[in-house]
Amino acid sequence: MPDALERTPVIQPALWAVEVALAAHWRSWGIRPDAVLGHSFGEVAAAQTAGALSLDAAARLICARGEITARADGRGAMAAVALPEAEAAGRHGLTTAAVNGPRSTVLSGDAGAVAALLDDLQREGVRAGRVRINYASHSPHMEPLREPLRAALADLRPTAADVPFRSTVTGDLTRGERLGADYWADHLRSPVRFADAVAAEAAAGTTLFLEVSPHPVLLPAIRQVVAEDEARHAVTASLHRDQPETTSLAEALAELYTHGVDVDWSVYHPAPGPVDELPTYPWQRRPAWFAQAEAPARAPSIHIDIRPAGEGWAIDVDTSGDATAPRNPPLPPYAPPRSPPRRSPHSPPATRWTLSSPNSARRWACPRTRSRAAARCAPWAATPSRPPTSASGSSAPGASRSRPPPCSAPPPKRSLNRSPNDSRNRRDTMDLSAVDPENPVENAVIRRLADNWHRRATVKRSEPDLDDLFEPDRPDYPEGLLPFRDHSTYQALDDETRAKLLAWAWIAFNKHISDTERYVVNPTFTLLTTGTYDTGLGESMETAITQAMVDEQYHILIHLNAITVTRRQRGWPMPERDLPMGVKARRHLARVAAGTTDWERDLGKLAFTTVAEISINSYLDLIADDKEIQPINSVTADLHNRDEYCHSSIADQVAKAVYTKLDDERKRYFRQCLADGLEAFSATDFLTWHRIVELLGIEGGAEMVRETEHDRSAKRLLQNYSGLHGFCADLDIVDDVPFDWSTVSVR
Repeated sequence: MPDALERTPVIQPALWAVEVALAAHWRSWGIRPDAVLGHSFGEVAAAQTAGALSLDAAARLICARGEITARADGRGAMAAVALPEAEAAGRHGLTTAAVNGPRSTVLSGDAGAVAALLDDLQREGVRAGRVRINYASHSPHMEPLREPLRAALADLRPTAADVPFRSTVTGDLTRGERLGADYWADHLRSPVRFADAVAAEAAAGTTLFLEVSPHPVLLPAIRQVVAEDEARHAVTASLHRDQPETTSLAEALAELYTHGVDVDWSVYHPAPGPVDELPTYPWQRRPAWFAQAEAPARAPSIHIDIRPAGEGWAIDVDTSGDATAPRNPPLPPYAPPRSPPRRSPHSPPATRWTLSSPNSARRWACPRTRSRAAARCAPWAATPSRPPTSASGSSAPGASRSRPPPCSAPPPKRSLNRSPNDSRNRRDTMDLSAVDPENPVENAVIRRLADNWHRRATVKRSEPDLDDLFEPDRPDYPEGLLPFRDHSTYQALDDETRAKLLAWAWIAFNKHISDTERYVVNPTFTLLTTGTYDTGLGESMETAITQAMVDEQYHILIHLNAITVTRRQRGWPMPERDLPMGVKARRHLARVAAGTTDWERDLGKLAFTTVAEISINSYLDLIADDKEIQPINSVTADLHNRDEYCHSSIADQVAKAVYTKLDDERKRYFRQCLADGLEAFSATDFLTWHRIVELLGIEGGAEMVRETEHDRSAKRLLQNYSGLHGFCADLDIVDDVPFDWSTVSVR
């Protein structure tokens, strides 16, 4: 059966059947599209979903298309390249088969030309890969098949569509009656203008895109298209090949609901159980009320205090107290409200409540009053710190009449742009006020968190069993990333030594990321939560950074797990402690140590963390996008990658907010530190390579690394600095940052 599914006449109808079934399934839950579009033969499912084709007609169409397309098997190839169409088309005589996004193009043509293109792009450092298909679809190779397909579909009778159908041949809305034999014959030959169709839908007002397929291969392309206005758009998927269908669909349904989609819950829960009122307090500061009961005269009491300590946190637990001398007054029992609280102009909006816990994607706390507008803040929203009040100032019905003591305030810090004597620098108590819905800066953080929350690995996926993904015959690290891969000494190595060197490279990759999280990112995040930087973002920023700190600890864990699995499966010792600290962390610590004042050291930390968080996706992509290496390794990088889409947005917003408040001297210093960070995060760590060849006892290895290090024609390890260039462009400081942008890729 697996071999049969690789055949064109089978795979096209099979995928079509899954897509049509998914569309019907979503409709059964009350979710109906405002418009549909399809990619390549996915348009057949889109046409049936729109109502332009009956189920029988669509089935005959996809089967005929698969049978006729199979006649081209073995006569061409296709390649997906991370380039705009203008830069990709025409190379080696290949033609455009699909334009999926601004930097995502598929080329089609002769197999030899595709192979030559991939070799060129690998040397240029451009991400590219061969599409798993052995013919040149949507190219001149399809010209001889147009007439046979037209003849096979001569009796096709499309009708007017019930739902608007947007063609990816033209990018325009197309009447259902036009989807006859001529359309599908042209469709086979014409390039897929998917990016144009998505852009047109976004311009028409569509803000939520749902991919209906067995695996979300198009989500990255859609996000590229809507990236300039990502705060307004949400993109989600139906299924994931590495997750059970019921889990994927349930999570997608929850995400659609949080974005304002109406769901027919009577179908999803035909016989719901009793529904309880949810407590009206946020999870961040979670009191719990219990009915007062008789207690022993000297029942023990426990006091827990969490406080900043250096660049981390300390937890003090005191169990010496007793009921006769409690540290905190007893709380009254919690009584659920008899009716929903009344709203007033002075009450915080219902949309400001947290809708998901930080530890589980399946624990939802929903407001009692919900509207489509409210869903724009979900699934992450800021939380009010006090019960809603009525216009007269009294507590709203059902609100708690007692409030637990607030968290201990962090120690006062000096603002980076104010004098030490400025009274505004004093931070004697933590600001617990609700997020101001009229503050566009503060709400930018919340919007970015909401739009990126679903990508977070910490709450989105259960951790995979890495041992089950291990394939001993695959390399642990992409050979193409070795700086000395073309050196004669490396070329002369035997297979076992090469395999050990690549395993060490993978260990070093994980260690560098862990070192960056430990010594660069988390210390800066701690400073952000204790008021060191003048961001003006309020409690919403503190909430975002605190959650990000939790994520970073999780990231360290998954990379340590990856190292452990590699050692266990390979049977080689390879302790990461034998390697030096990663180049990024080393240069960061040197930059901070060079500061002569507190503000210089703090700005150095912020600059390096900004580079780290905005560039980390490109660094992880070096592993996540490589399908030839160990599956566990690419999965590890991809798992980490999901969270960093959210973190990079936070780092971008925070750094911009801080920079705009700095005086000229401190702006210049920040730009210099930023340049140092740009150099550090794109550098090859030759100190680590010297240590690896020493540990392996490679004869001539030290000379090989030294010669490579002094080769000025060698490219940087990390090429894609588009995000950081965009960050500098937004601040209009590209030319003011002393960094040679021509040495990296900027798109």
